[in-house]
Amino acid sequence: MLEKKGVNLWNLATRHSRTALTADSCTGTKVLSVTLGLLKSLAFLILACASKPGRDTDKTRAWADAVKLLRSANRAARTCLDTSQLDLCTAIFEKAADVEQWMDQNTNSLPTTPVLHGIDERYENDRIYQRLKHEYLGLRIFLVDFAHVEVRRRVEADVIQAWKQDKLDMAETMYSKIVLQRGESSTEASAFEYLADLLFEVGKGLLSKHEPSRAAKWLRRAMEILADQDVHLLSPDALELRLSIMHYLGI
Repeated sequence: MLEKKGVNLWNLATRHSRTALTADSCTGTKVLSVTLGLLKSLAFLILACASKPGRDTDKTRAWADAVKLLRSANRAARTCLDTSQLDLCTAIFEKAADVEQWMDQNTNSLPTTPVLHGIDERYENDRIYQRLKHEYLGLRIFLVDFAHVEVRRRVEADVIQAWKQDKLDMAETMYSKIVLQRGESSTEASAFEYLADLLFEVGKGLLSKHEPSRAAKWLRRAMEILADQDVHLLSPDALELRLSIMHYLGI
């Protein structure tokens, strides 16, 4: 079965990740990390082909499959970003986009279930989805800005200009999809913290490329995300992040 092969390959990638953590040499670690990106990408793509949520008439089971797929997509994409495997990361997001869209359309149509142990299952499903969605969109924003640097180094000037316009528009599109509502109960503060951290990295990267106006825009966005959260719910790391953003903005 195709799904079983995907699961086995993902488990193999997990074992490789443990090996990468214990590798002694920098060269060995890099090779293992690249291999890990390849394995996770292939595993996710196999799983995505084997279990598209829309195929299953059982909404509860389809939702569980979608959660697994989007979580796997985020993990695989993060690994590929760490090793600059941008083409693989793009392929992952192309498949993950269908999963995220299906989840967005079906969040409120899941079967009603009783409250168990004080937890409303529909609320829990929405909470999980919001967290995965914000991570997914944040990673896509990070990919766009990262790819802007990598492609600029290796293609000719006329190709760069056309590519640059498309990618910058895409970054803005991905950001506009993130709905930030102060006090939204279905989204954990940790999800916003992660997103703010990604936008902070984008801003820092633009500063290192001597693009202060663009950098300031992304840094302000990171600050706004944290400012919209209840300060009592923010972690110590988030508070440190806020101070760092203020430092870079010169506040």
